[in-house]
Amino acid sequence: MNVQELIKKYDITLYGEDKIRIGSAYLLKKGGSKAANEIKERKSEIIDFLKAEEDEKKRAYEERQSKIRAIDGLEEIQNAIEEQIKWRRAFETAMSRGDGILPSKPEDNISELKQKYPRAAAYLTAESESLKSNSELSAIGRRALEAIISGDPHEEVLRKMEEEQKEFTDRHIWD
Repeated sequence: MNVQELIKKYDITLYGEDKIRIGSAYLLKKGGSKAANEIKERKSEIIDFLKAEEDEKKRAYEERQSKIRAIDGLEEIQNAIEEQIKWRRAFETAMSRGDGILPSKPEDNISELKQKYPRAAAYLTAESESLKSNSELSAIGRRALEAIISGDPHEEVLRKMEEEQKEFTDRHIWD
């Protein structure tokens, strides 16, 4: 049995720097001392494989995050939205206090920013769709989000997403 098969069969995970945890102890007991000995003998191989796998996941995550950060205007739009949210909270607090001291409203330029940065606006739209509670609609949004992150033309991605959503609606109109 190779290292990958051992990891999968016994649900082995990395625990600390040089330890492993066997998630499926029942299978290990069922396999007897032969299975335990094989895991002990190949412990360093298993740790190296799991560390390499973990490093690959971190690298992929960092690569994805750098692609997201590279979307022109995204951070600017997100900051403007966050300022609006903070203002609304402060406004609601001031109204409930009833003292008449209202916070100053931030400059409302979100729609202008979305026009200025259409790819960032498309990213935010797809991200919003990916958070839908319906799993199929959410999957449509996630596909669109990943396509925008990978650099596909945002107009085409949004058009395709809208088509898929319409097909979904047409399929489930009588549900």
